[in-house]
Amino acid sequence: MHFATEFWLTRFCFQRSLGCIYLIAFLIAANQFIPLLGERGLQPVRRFLRYVSFQRAPSLFFLNCSDRFIMATIWGGIALSIFSIFGWSDSFGLIVSMAGKQCSPKRVFSRFFSGHPKPVRQSW
Repeated sequence: MHFATEFWLTRFCFQRSLGCIYLIAFLIAANQFIPLLGERGLQPVRRFLRYVSFQRAPSLFFLNCSDRFIMATIWGGIALSIFSIFGWSDSFGLIVSMAGKQCSPKRVFSRFFSGHPKPVRQSW
């Protein structure tokens, strides 16, 4: 008996349920990310990135942290999670499957909350 054929149902259920979790997380991020961490949010990403090095908090937002880029990243994550739910990521192979896992909300957004930067002094 081949190892990969023994656990096909487990892999099928796990991949779909993980895709559902990612879809919910990205839908929540689409609703809340801009007001919280957008250019005019409560704690803008640009201000956070000013105080943190790329080695300490690797992120796509070092390249571009505009609201449009953030929303494009979120909608790309939604599309990849839908690919995973319907099983299309298996059809297109390892590259598409790994792209979805590399863009997971936990990986992309958790670095913003792992360590708070120094507070910005405001001059009155």
